[in-house]
Amino acid sequence: MLLGGLPGLVPVMRMEFVKSIKTHCTKWYEQQRPIAIERFKELTSRWNTMSGYEAIQKHKEKVEAESIRLKELQESKNQAKTAYVNAVAERSTAQRNISDLLTRKASWNDSDLAEYTRLLHSEHSLAKAEERTEQEYEEAEDRMERGFDDLMRSVMRRYHEEHLWSDRIRSVSTYVSLGMGALNVLIFMLALLLVEPFKRQKLARTLEERIMVSEQAAYDRMQATITSVEGHLDRLEGNLTGRPTSSLTDASKDSTPSPSAPSAPSTPPSLRSALKFEFPKYAWINHLANWFSIVKHQTSRFFHNFLPLSLGEQTSLAAGATGVFVAGVFTYCASALF
Repeated sequence: MLLGGLPGLVPVMRMEFVKSIKTHCTKWYEQQRPIAIERFKELTSRWNTMSGYEAIQKHKEKVEAESIRLKELQESKNQAKTAYVNAVAERSTAQRNISDLLTRKASWNDSDLAEYTRLLHSEHSLAKAEERTEQEYEEAEDRMERGFDDLMRSVMRRYHEEHLWSDRIRSVSTYVSLGMGALNVLIFMLALLLVEPFKRQKLARTLEERIMVSEQAAYDRMQATITSVEGHLDRLEGNLTGRPTSSLTDASKDSTPSPSAPSAPSTPPSLRSALKFEFPKYAWINHLANWFSIVKHQTSRFFHNFLPLSLGEQTSLAAGATGVFVAGVFTYCASALF
């Protein structure tokens, strides 16, 4: 009631609650993230040790180290090459200057002589520097080639180990697949030998119970129909003979067949005598009686083909259905005549 009276307070409280939950979840995530990463690394390391992938991991690390070393050697080789090219260029410049001085040797003065002497000393030192840088460049190039060879060997060794590991894993997966297939076959055989008989028995019992229930329901409906037809016949006989209906109804109840031994309903003698009446003025009644017999015959055939009943039950049901129709017609005729 307090919150209902303050409609603006509910969204604020909801926002505060959501904000506190978000803060708590963020803090919990920040606390659990390093632990989860460490556990994942530990599990990965254990799996690599168990599966033999740890050696491949070492070869991979060695390949990465060799790659870094090769890059360093390539940089040192480039530096040595640059120093060698510079030394060659400086010596070439000094030799060109010496050649220029020698071309005008006849006109030398003291400064030219001093310049010539200096160029000779520098050319000698530049030649030694060129030899040194050339040697360093060759050594750096050799080291780079050896580093490249080491890298190639490490890569080949790594891929060889990975190939062996993949073969082992493939063989293990093959055996696991065979084991799973054998387990499935075993489960199928156990189900076929143990479960299926029980299921068949249970299904048979259930089907038998349903069939019995449906047969009993059909039998009850049949008995109710026969009783109703006999009641109609008794009333018709009472209308034709003038007897009271109650006594006839009691007689029909006494003559109702038991479920254990059903019997076909018989046509009362008075009805049979009534059917023998001659109506000279109404000749169509004879044709109608013939048509009733045809209907009875076709009804018997229908029940014989489509209902799982015995011959007596089929005859009783056909007679009852025909009697209902006959009772209706004769009731109409009696009301018209009398």
